[in-house]
Amino acid sequence: MSYSLGKPDAQGQYEVNHSSAVFVFDRDGRARLLFTPKDAPDAMAQDLRRVMFGPAAAAG
Repeated sequence: MSYSLGKPDAQGQYEVNHSSAVFVFDRDGRARLLFTPKDAPDAMAQDLRRVMFGPAAAAG
């Protein structure tokens, strides 16, 4: 994860750039998944089911 702040303009406004990845944490607070814009929605849903309900849930 990264971010950067641009230089403020005359009105004090500035641009913020940041990464677009999203971490998914399990119930114990462990990072389990990292999604990026390149990930297919169906694959993301399958991975989320696996984290939430266990390996058997990922199949359907």
